[in-house]
Amino acid sequence: MIGYEPDERAADPSLGQRMLDLILSVGDETIQADLDATVAALEIPADEPLGVIGFYLGARAVFRTLMRFPTQFVVGSMLHPSFLVDETSESPHLTAPSLAQPLYIGIGTADKMQSIAMHQRFFDAVEPLPGEEVEIFEGADHGYTWPGWSTYHQAASDGSFAKTKALFAQRLGAPL
Repeated sequence: MIGYEPDERAADPSLGQRMLDLILSVGDETIQADLDATVAALEIPADEPLGVIGFYLGARAVFRTLMRFPTQFVVGSMLHPSFLVDETSESPHLTAPSLAQPLYIGIGTADKMQSIAMHQRFFDAVEPLPGEEVEIFEGADHGYTWPGWSTYHQAASDGSFAKTKALFAQRLGAPL
């Protein structure tokens, strides 16, 4: 497992920075290579429809996956997203208007790590697209889906998972 339990972080505050360093060491290419290896290892046929869910940095991976495999990955969900806008020519917000698949995004108003304002250009780019939903949860912070963490927000977590499950069931044809 990559990560630390809340009691471990409380006992050693430096673990938070170690975790952030690990997360920031992983880029789009590495994540997509891991995805390719996973799909190959599982022998998933290229015509089998799939969905993709990402938390934090995984939100950017959701976008990259949907753009790379638009006919196989037919639905996505991003929960407390990160890194959807940057100042490079590869920033996701620049190609977001060409997204074809339905996408759910859940984010909280109290997200201190990756605020709504940091992602606004991405949200603005997907807002007019059919099947896109950005849901903003009042008072929810980054990591609101993680039970046991100080940022856990049950209503936001339950709401995000309910919307994700419904969207995936609709697009993939089976309840989750």
